[in-house]
Amino acid sequence: MTTTELFARLRTQLADAQLPGLAGVRALDGAAQTVAALEDAIKLTEQRGATREAARYGEMLRHMSGGDPAKVYAAERAARAEKPELWAGVLEIGKLWYNTYTSTKESSGGASNTPLPDQVLDWRT
Repeated sequence: MTTTELFARLRTQLADAQLPGLAGVRALDGAAQTVAALEDAIKLTEQRGATREAARYGEMLRHMSGGDPAKVYAAERAARAEKPELWAGVLEIGKLWYNTYTSTKESSGGASNTPLPDQVLDWRT
């Protein structure tokens, strides 16, 4: 059910809530359920928007780094160091990506020419 339909239902239920007796009580109960459904729909919309925004920023970071996991990891570490409050409880994606990339290179028998994160220059200096 769309949010437009939920709002229309809520308006009807609120109008019916003014009815006397049991009909008004039932309309109020229905309105409470409709409000809960609206809250869920709004949360889902917010999550989808945040997911799309994160994907957009991830694509920008990938293009800016040239696809180099070490650069992504270094950028993430720098951002975490600069504003740790923004990163509280956030998984270290750059580290996971870097570790996966390097372990794949090593297991394939090819020498990895990707520098270790500590060897990457700090862009702030």
